[in-house]
Amino acid sequence: MKRTLLMAAAVISALASCNRENSAVNIPDEKFNVEVSLMGVDLSVSTKASDVTPTATESAYRTASILVYDKATGVLESYKDWSGSSVSFTLNKGTKLFYGVVNGGSDIAAKSGTVKDLLANTASLKSDLGGFLMIGCQEVTVSGKSSFTISVKRAAAKFVFKDVKLNFDSPALSSQNFTIVGVLVINAAGDISYDAVQNGLSTFQPSLWYNKRKFEQSDCDRYLYAGGINKTVADGTVASVGKTLYAYPNFTVTDTHDASWSPRKTRVCLECTIGGETVYYPVTLATVEPNHIYTINSLTVTKKGISDPDGEWDDAGATGSITIADWTDGGSYDETL
Repeated sequence: MKRTLLMAAAVISALASCNRENSAVNIPDEKFNVEVSLMGVDLSVSTKASDVTPTATESAYRTASILVYDKATGVLESYKDWSGSSVSFTLNKGTKLFYGVVNGGSDIAAKSGTVKDLLANTASLKSDLGGFLMIGCQEVTVSGKSSFTISVKRAAAKFVFKDVKLNFDSPALSSQNFTIVGVLVINAAGDISYDAVQNGLSTFQPSLWYNKRKFEQSDCDRYLYAGGINKTVADGTVASVGKTLYAYPNFTVTDTHDASWSPRKTRVCLECTIGGETVYYPVTLATVEPNHIYTINSLTVTKKGISDPDGEWDDAGATGSITIADWTDGGSYDETL
């Protein structure tokens, strides 16, 4: 009897020990409520960076998602659609990477199971025709109830051509009719990785280019060419151009004017006629960065333009300045042409 009691006591002790171990293992993870918003999406009000009213496309978004990744593993933990107000997550304790993606498509989470997968996605200027791709990231350590905002930025850059002043230094030119026909962007990059947008990778090489050296009809014409201005300008006067165009970032270091195509710097070109002859006034941009506005202020034309928009151009033939500004916060600086 005594032996039986001892064995029963041993079993009870072992079960208690197992229960203690199981209790330690099965303690539920701590979970906390996190409220997340996006900033930079509402484009209905013109930014300080430009006095040109945003277009409907600039103000539009088709899809918007917030994706949560575990920082240590890079694996997607949760995601939700965003529709203008903050969204709520219930998350385990730990350091997370919260990504906001606007106009990345309704399937963005399905093809972005890890941070590496997300950043490997490619944005295209063609896709931006229905609303600009924007992305942003916020690292947050979840250890209690919290709320914060992710600031998103566009992949594209914006070009604003304001006005032209005609001040020919030759009587022979000033006596001829001068007409502004249009504005175009040549050597325009058409794609970029999310990684290059988010992390500013200037080593990214576009695989798609539009208007290589000249106007070439494409599905992105309304972003790359503004024609039909047909405004005749008298010598000594100023004419408003007021056109806005878009392209993707171009970090090409070495420029070239070679007739055989190779990557080169992006140019915004004023297309005109003098005495019925088509000429161009190209403005070469040293670099084109995502989420920036390049405003070509009053351009003073003093000489005849060139017949090839990608040709070498004597900058003395037109003077002015470019205001380069962040598309979101309005900070800016000037470069003299």
